[in-house]
Amino acid sequence: KLQKQPYHVLQQIFKQGFVLPSASKGLLGDINNLSVAGDGTTIRTGAARYGKPQCDCRKQGVFKCSCPREFTDPDASWGWDSYRGEYFYGRNLYIFTAADSPNDLPLYLFYAERHDSACFVPAFFEMMRLYPEFRFRECLLDSAHDAMPIYQALRQLDINALIDLNPRNLGSVKI
Repeated sequence: KLQKQPYHVLQQIFKQGFVLPSASKGLLGDINNLSVAGDGTTIRTGAARYGKPQCDCRKQGVFKCSCPREFTDPDASWGWDSYRGEYFYGRNLYIFTAADSPNDLPLYLFYAERHDSACFVPAFFEMMRLYPEFRFRECLLDSAHDAMPIYQALRQLDINALIDLNPRNLGSVKI
C-alpha cells in the first residue's frame, strides 16, 4: 500500500484523475501489455537563485548585505543539463510515459535529484506498485540506463528491456 505522504497523495490524484480515465478511453494502449518509456528531464525555475532580499539596503547603495532573504523555491538547486550541455537552476524530474500509444501520455512523475540510472529503480518500482492493474511488457530507456543491474531487474520482472547502448560501455562485456 502506498504511503500517505503528500507526494504519494498527489500520485493517487494524478492516477485517479488523469491516468485511469485515459486508460479507460484507450489512450495509453493495451494496459495488459503496456510498453513504457522512462527518462529524466530538467525543469528550470523562475525563482531567484540567491533569494530576494527582505531589506532596503540596495536603496541605500549597499549591494552586498547579509540581511535575511526570501527563497521562493528553496528546494531548487544547480544541476547539469547534459542534453543542452549547460548548467541550470531548478529541479530534475523523471517521467514514465505510455510508449505504445500515439499520445505519449505520462503515467508517473518522480522527483529526481540523481542520475537517470539511479532514479530508474525506485521510480519504476513505485510506478508498478501504484498501478497493479497494469501489466508492464516493455521498458524503453536511453543510454544513461545501460547498466547490467537495470537489465537484470527487468528480466526478473519478465519485462523486455529496450535500452540504447552507451557508447562508453561498448566492448566492456564479452559474449
